[in-house]
Amino acid sequence: MEWLNKLFDIHKLPFRITLLLSFVSGGVIFCPQQIANTLYFVPLKEKYGSFIGLAFLFFGALVCINILLAIFKRLHLLFLRRKLTNLKRDYLLSLDYAEQAVLREFYLQGTHNIKLPTDNPIVAGLINRSIIHLASRTGHAQLCGFVFPVTFDNFAKGYIEQHPELIRITQNESEEWLMQNRPDFIHDIMRHDSLLRF
Repeated sequence: MEWLNKLFDIHKLPFRITLLLSFVSGGVIFCPQQIANTLYFVPLKEKYGSFIGLAFLFFGALVCINILLAIFKRLHLLFLRRKLTNLKRDYLLSLDYAEQAVLREFYLQGTHNIKLPTDNPIVAGLINRSIIHLASRTGHAQLCGFVFPVTFDNFAKGYIEQHPELIRITQNESEEWLMQNRPDFIHDIMRHDSLLRF
């Protein structure tokens, strides 16, 4: 069984080394006779030709397998990204009132990063759905919960900007209405930040 373990170890060789070994073994086998004479490959081919041929087939197969695996992983990643994008879009199309209020804060505060209590169910749901992301692992406890800086997901932000009605930031909503319908914890965060300034 030791030879089998060594075989799997060979399979773990970096792609560049596998490609090089395949190229070298193939070069020894398929190079023209004149070049083989010049490079003194003829004695090598005559004595070890069968082993070099097996090496070419083996490493050539590894190269093909690695290429196919790389293509498969790339396609799988593209599929997952498209699926995640579709899930984000569907979620944005069905935002409830509280979720709309949280996302409006990015526009009301006019910044890419805002402070939110990540243990709040609404905020946690938006993070789990990849609509917003943690901008830093450093946060602090406040009365409203554990507050961390968060950032808007690029796709979600672009989609909201194309469809501002999804979070009700169109011209139909007055500034007074927007300010009166902010999440309750925003006032706690602003009060806490204002106290720290003194």
